[in-house]
Amino acid sequence: MIRRWARASHPGESDDFPGDGRVRQQYHPREASHPVDVSSNIRRTTKSSNFALSWTLGAALVVGGVSTSASAAVISARSGLATDIQAAVNLAKTGDTVTIPAGTFHFTGQVFAPDGIYIKGAGRDSTYLIKSDNLSEWHGMFTIDAKTGQPFKFSGITLEGRLATLQGTNRTTVVTTVRDQGLVIYGAAKNVQIFDSRFTKFLRAGIEFQGDAGSVPGEPNGVIYNNEFIDNWYIYLGYGVAIDGSPKSWHQKATLGSFNAVFVEDNYFSRNRHCVTSSNGANYVARYNTVVDNYQDAGAFDAHGLSPAWPRGTHTVEIYRNTVNNSIKRWAGVSIRGGSGVVWGNSWRGVTHGVDLVVERPPPTRPLSTYPALDQIGNPDALFVWDNVSSGDDVYKRPTPDPHGIDYWLRENRDYWLTAKPGYVPYAYPHPLRTGTP
Repeated sequence: MIRRWARASHPGESDDFPGDGRVRQQYHPREASHPVDVSSNIRRTTKSSNFALSWTLGAALVVGGVSTSASAAVISARSGLATDIQAAVNLAKTGDTVTIPAGTFHFTGQVFAPDGIYIKGAGRDSTYLIKSDNLSEWHGMFTIDAKTGQPFKFSGITLEGRLATLQGTNRTTVVTTVRDQGLVIYGAAKNVQIFDSRFTKFLRAGIEFQGDAGSVPGEPNGVIYNNEFIDNWYIYLGYGVAIDGSPKSWHQKATLGSFNAVFVEDNYFSRNRHCVTSSNGANYVARYNTVVDNYQDAGAFDAHGLSPAWPRGTHTVEIYRNTVNNSIKRWAGVSIRGGSGVVWGNSWRGVTHGVDLVVERPPPTRPLSTYPALDQIGNPDALFVWDNVSSGDDVYKRPTPDPHGIDYWLRENRDYWLTAKPGYVPYAYPHPLRTGTP
């Protein structure tokens, strides 16, 4: 059941009531038990893997000197139709690559795949998969179940959702109830790489992680880079990247500057509600991204605290060296509703507020009572904000309807600091996965 919330009256405050539909849904992995015709011009070739070959030769020496050449297969789907891609995926084993040819394909249904494989198009300006059905939330065009613990890669594809078809040019009232997604990744996905692709016209999200679902729940990590996220929008919804992590991360110490996060770097965003949003124990890094014309009156980068939609709030964020340029003034460069981290070295143009600090409205079972609130900014670690350039004010504490008032919940030099975080060192840039190193 999708929960619905009333519209908030304060500009930019709309998803204090998570009417963005970010309601937790458990994932049940699909078993490919139905017959699939895999004989229709699916080509399977192999490419040598030096690493695998070296490992095999080494193992052969240990077990008696007999070796076989290890290889990874390249499996070519006949077309970009979901059925043909699924047939190719069903042949793939860990380490294999599934290729999708150039062309424009009207995509109906879903593709289900494990992690550990590489789904590769001919280029985002060559392979177009256009969604042609009205499957909604948690029925992504591609659904990945992170059950092997091996890296998943996705590149060279444009995924297009149903926004233009169902909502038309209407950007003020709801016309459709469909809230579609492009690429959905469940579970403790490790060393994910999503690059050189385009995600456009999704009503919910271009890419979404849900760490506490799938065969092996846990914290995802990896890097999303050199992609375009264009016109992913719905009223009080619409994300380029949504990271719903794992509550397990709250049992661990915050480790800023480490690989333990989903990195979103060097991407281009235009006309998204939130370019990146997070909840439920997420750890994310957004850096060196370009944002042009954020769409609704919202923050380009967002982090939820404890809300009615998810069991926990965002754990950590690192948001730095991003550029936002809005031709129409929007609410904020960043809205932080919970968790800890750093926001530094960004440029916000065409915003009312540079950094918007919020006390999230919690579920009725965990009402605001006494300081500190569960998962609020500063509990247990502080947020550090420094060296940002803003066309609006630098830092804004959004008023709260709670009788205590915002200054009771959020205090400078206790919950947040307007200075650099002592000892903080950013993780290596570009992300080492991009250069083939662990």
